[in-house]
Amino acid sequence: MKFKNVSRITACALIFALIFSLMVPLKSQAAAATPIENVKTIKNGDTLDGKFEKPDVQWYQISPTTEEVQKFSHIEFEVNSDKILNISVYQDKEKAEKDESNYIVSSYPDEKAVVDFPYAWEGTYYVKVEYFGDTDDEGNPIPDAENVAEYSINAHSVTLPPSSGDEGRTSNHARLN
Repeated sequence: MKFKNVSRITACALIFALIFSLMVPLKSQAAAATPIENVKTIKNGDTLDGKFEKPDVQWYQISPTTEEVQKFSHIEFEVNSDKILNISVYQDKEKAEKDESNYIVSSYPDEKAVVDFPYAWEGTYYVKVEYFGDTDDEGNPIPDAENVAEYSINAHSVTLPPSSGDEGRTSNHARLN
C-alpha cells in the first residue's frame, strides 16, 4: 500500500516536471519585435553620410523599382567608417523588427563592409547600421571613450554571376545567392 502511494506521488511529480519543462522554453523563445524608428530613405546610386553620437542603431530603407529588379541581380550596400560598425540587411519590415537576417557584416577602420543583397523579394528592404561604441581587444567597453562614429553608406544595383555562395566571401563581405 505504501509502495503504491509513493509510486503515484513520484509519477505525478514527473508528469508535472515534464509539463512545466515544456512550457518554459516556449515562452523564452518568443522573439519580441523591436520597433523601427527614424528610418531614412536611400535610393539606388545614393551615398549618405551618418553619424553616431553614442552607441546606437540607425535604419535605412530602399524600395527597388521594377526596372532595377529586371535589369540587375543584387543591390550592393557599402559602408565605410573609421570605427567598427555592424550592418544587417532585411527583406522586409517584419524580418527587420524580429532581427532575422542572413546578411550581417562588419566594417573595420581599414576595410569597408559590403553586402550583396539579392533582388529576390518584392517591397521595401531595410538596412540596420549598429555602433556598439569603442571597445578593447576583448570586446569590453572602454571607459571614458568618446564613442562617436561617422560613416557613409552607398547603395547601387549590380549584376553578379551565379555562384556556390562561398566564392568571393570574406569576413566583411556577404554575398548569398
